[in-house]
Amino acid sequence: MTFWSFFGIIYLLNSKSVKVSNTTITINSNNAAGIAFGGNQTNNTLYNVNIRTNGSNAPALNVSGNYVNFTMFNSILNAASTNDIYIGNNSIKGEWNLTNVTFVDILFSVGANGTLNVHWYLDVYVNYTNGTQVSGANVTIRDKDNNSILQTFTNPNGFIKTTNILEYAQT
Repeated sequence: MTFWSFFGIIYLLNSKSVKVSNTTITINSNNAAGIAFGGNQTNNTLYNVNIRTNGSNAPALNVSGNYVNFTMFNSILNAASTNDIYIGNNSIKGEWNLTNVTFVDILFSVGANGTLNVHWYLDVYVNYTNGTQVSGANVTIRDKDNNSILQTFTNPNGFIKTTNILEYAQT
């Protein structure tokens, strides 16, 4: 695994099981990503990472290389002058899981091959019209095609367990 910083960039090359958390990255240079992945990557995790880039051609996240796989939670990606996420044309067979990550746009280069899974947290509270919580209520969550994706019951306080819902997968 190689891990270094160059002009404010965190660059992960051929890394495995790296965790980056509770980090704010601000880049004011052109042609510099906040975090860049290269080579073969497995089981890397980014948690509570806030990336802001202000230069041209400076994505918050740059993904390039074979089998780049990572998970990102509870983060913000904000590239002022370009795409927030850039998937390079040499990205092959990667899987990128984003849960509760705020971003505006993504660029898949021609030839990029991988899957971006965008998830959000779902919290549900059930109450009667008088405001009293409903214990044991049967809650069914359905997708846009009316398929059931979750069936559960509320706890004594009227809540279901926080659930991770897939918004979309992009390949």
